Amino acid sequence: MPYRRTENVARRLAARHAAIIAAAHDAASEGGMAAVQIAAVAQRAGIAAGTVYRYFPGKIDLVAALLTEISEREIGAVRAAADIAPGPLSALSAAIMTFAARALRHRRLAYAAIAEPVEAELDAARLLVWRGAASLDNADPQAVTHCAMAKRLATDAGFHVCNEALQLFGGYGYLKDFPIERYLRDVRVHQILEGTNEIMRVIIARRLLGPSNA
Repeated sequence: MPYRRTENVARRLAARHAAIIAAAHDAASEGGMAAVQIAAVAQRAGIAAGTVYRYFPGKIDLVAALLTEISEREIGAVRAAADIAPGPLSALSAAIMTFAARALRHRRLAYAAIAEPVEAELDAARLLVWRGAASLDNADPQAVTHCAMAKRLATDAGFHVCNEALQLFGGYGYLKDFPIERYLRDVRVHQILEGTNEIMRVIIARRLLGPSNA
């Protein structure tokens, strides 16, 4: 006869799941997503690490569940603020102010959920731009290749970041009321101007496949 969970068992399992998410939430609030480790979360929740693995097979699954919980809670708060506003413009203003106030109140968590996922990509692009500029200043023989790498990565990274930021606004992100729509258009055209990024890839490929690298 197959085992059927009783209501008490289901409630206990749900409570433990919530406790793990709460512990992960606290860890991320203090140290960012890097602090969300299975062992550390288990210790905060007062349970064994093996128990956490029963609910989440790995850190990726735990972080995904945490981000889902954060998103649902913040969307609920923003929606509640907009619902009590007297009109559409007031609702928009209330939603933005609520989102900003909550992000400022929990800055480390907001950074972990919004900015931390793209920080490494931006830093890599920044370093490549600096290397390209240094190569030009020093008349480096590889200056063209370095600049092509910098242009390709920087513009692609910029578009990715702006696109992710626009997603936070939903449909409002395309309205001229918010500067994010302009940022997205501006960075998108730079993937085309001054040599498309496809051409940048050709330049890089010629360098990698050229006789000097044979």
